[in-house]
Amino acid sequence: MELIGAIEGESYGSVKLAPEQLPDSFPPDKETIIHIEGIDWIVDRAEPIHSQDFVRKGELTLWIKKVLKFDPSDIRFSVPTISNELPAVSTDRLYYDFILTIHEDDWRQTEFIPVTELDAVQQEMKKIESIIFPDGERDLDASEGFSAIHVRTIKRTSLAIPWLEFIQLLNVNQQGALAINGHAGYVQNGFACKTGNHTYYGTINDGFITEISVDDFDSMDEETSILLKKYQLLLVCWCRGTITSS
Repeated sequence: MELIGAIEGESYGSVKLAPEQLPDSFPPDKETIIHIEGIDWIVDRAEPIHSQDFVRKGELTLWIKKVLKFDPSDIRFSVPTISNELPAVSTDRLYYDFILTIHEDDWRQTEFIPVTELDAVQQEMKKIESIIFPDGERDLDASEGFSAIHVRTIKRTSLAIPWLEFIQLLNVNQQGALAINGHAGYVQNGFACKTGNHTYYGTINDGFITEISVDDFDSMDEETSILLKKYQLLLVCWCRGTITSS
């Protein structure tokens, strides 16, 4: 029996196994694992497929790859939390100045939420803080990733910020579409806009912003402070464990 690496295509040499040590077939639509010299291998492809054929011919070629085993305690996550939902997508777009494309894990990671929902936000944040600050210290170190990931299920009240008022208030200079990497089309009723300081994104319904986040956020400034005060909002940075009010 000849063994070939399924990934690199190089020969691993030949081994001798009795027919009873092999399965009756290697179906291409089902994963088959074989045990050779103390190591488990996944059979990616076999020629021939059925035992009666390779017994009759006395020949069998397997394209194999090693079964990788991981210690769950070694798995690390790049973010400590993600939203439990993603927006619907559409072929239509509202604005054409530019396209903001975000990773799906970045959806609503730094978002504006009504201040009336502070209690719900704090309860959700407690679950995330145990991941971000496992030792109780408030120093964030994401260089080695996180040992767990929390899926947020917080129920939010839709915002009702007038779009035209918003773009005038922040002197928006570009209005664009919003897309999520790996998802065809654009976020349904989605928008992205640029000011002199930040890039915001979210969704609009009948001329009102219903949800809004800020992309690649660094720190609070006068612009974001104006938003919090004007519309009675919280700025929640879920991955940093921070909640800011006006």
